[in-house]
Amino acid sequence: MHRTQIYLSDAQLLYLHNLSRKRQKKLSELIREAIDQYYVIEKQQDVSHAIDAVFGLWSNRRDLPDTGTYLRELRKSVRLKRMKR
Repeated sequence: MHRTQIYLSDAQLLYLHNLSRKRQKKLSELIREAIDQYYVIEKQQDVSHAIDAVFGLWSNRRDLPDTGTYLRELRKSVRLKRMKR
């Protein structure tokens, strides 16, 4: 763990002191928890946006077979490889 120094407003410090007494946790614990919650949620939202952005990206491509045909051909080639062993 690394030590760092941050500046808080009087209101932020008062709020954290009250919350630390209420939850019986150190200020540093509360700050770490807040950072983890905020950035984990943000990261999950980034991944969700990325998935939304690429969904259906290749739906209009005409050079690719439909999924059913592709899977049938793939299964067929796997079976042939197994038979050759």
